[in-house]
Amino acid sequence: SHFCVSLSFVFIPIEPIISSLSFPKRYPRDRSLDWMVIITMNAHSSMEPTNNSKAESPTWEKNFALCRGVYDAYVKKTRQRETPRPPSSGKSREDVWEKHIRDLREFKGKNGHCRVPRHYSENPKLGRWVMNVRSHYQLVQKGKRSSLINSDRLQQLEDLDFDFAPKKKSHTQYYVDRWAQHMEELRQFKGQNGHCRVPQRFADNKKLGGWVLYVRHQYRKFQLGQPSTMTRERVEQLESLGFDFAPRKGRPSPGPTES
Repeated sequence: SHFCVSLSFVFIPIEPIISSLSFPKRYPRDRSLDWMVIITMNAHSSMEPTNNSKAESPTWEKNFALCRGVYDAYVKKTRQRETPRPPSSGKSREDVWEKHIRDLREFKGKNGHCRVPRHYSENPKLGRWVMNVRSHYQLVQKGKRSSLINSDRLQQLEDLDFDFAPKKKSHTQYYVDRWAQHMEELRQFKGQNGHCRVPQRFADNKKLGGWVLYVRHQYRKFQLGQPSTMTRERVEQLESLGFDFAPRKGRPSPGPTES
């Protein structure tokens, strides 16, 4: 069976009742306790005058037990709110910031700049962090509050010549940079293997294998006087590495030599 209470439009001065109850001082006022007192009083007032003692009324005992349950649940919930949380074992925000700064410093040491690609395969978190830093910097520039950037952190970034608002590369600049990147990869390949005959399906760098095939195709067009991305300067760069523009047919590209 369920205990149902019908509330009528009867105004009861609740403050004197609440103040008369001996609640611990550390417990804040909660309106659910007010309703508990009203429910209890309504249950008590519904008894007949001749059966007004809780000791003589099973209904009163039942209702009081329900109200007591409400109160106990309230006290338990309040104690849980007051119980201090154990210190987090995770890294603080400052630790995370310093870790990214160290990674950024290392990136600059290798690449000469702080323009970390958004999708940086070697350290994806660093790429996302750099994008986040730029977003927060824009907030600061607009006079808004930032939870990431402050004067000390801004100085750290400026000391690294961090580019807060990099310009988008032009279509031409994109291909110039990509050429330079592949040339550096080809240079490293030769240093490890003694030649530039990169296999088309080079497991360590599939893009480099495809690029070498593309370079030979563009070189043939250049030799025929057709439109090509190849230039005399690029031909000279490749020749300085001993690049084989026209490998003999039937001669498979050797794989990397074992070190």
